[in-house]
Order: sequence, then structure tokens, then C-alpha cells
Amino acid sequence: MRGTHRIYVRRVGPFEIILWVVIIGAILMAIGGLLLGFFLIAIPFMAALIVIGIVSAVVRGYFHRQ
Repeated sequence: MRGTHRIYVRRVGPFEIILWVVIIGAILMAIGGLLLGFFLIAIPFMAALIVIGIVSAVVRGYFHRQ
């Protein structure tokens, strides 16, 4: 493909700037919400793993003594 190509550039108006700020803000809010949700789900999961580990250690020690 040879020849010249035209690239059209225009100024961005205030409405478009506000629109882009709102879109980027919505994307960041969605990512933040997903991270917060993951964190709130991870807390009980980690607590359950710790409790399972403690119970496992106690039961293993109990049966090992007999």
C-alpha cells in the first residue's frame, strides 16, 4: 500500500473531556469494587483455613498421643 494517507485531528471539547472522565471513573470504581469484594471474600476464607489448620493440629496431636 503506497501513497499518502490523511489523518484528521480535531480538538476535544469540554463535553468530551467530562465524558472521558466519567467513563474512566466508572471503570476505576468497578475495578475497586471487584477488589473490595475479593478482599471481603478472602477474609472468611483465610479464617476458615486457619481454623482448619488449628483443628488439624489438635486432632493430629490427640490421636498421636494414644
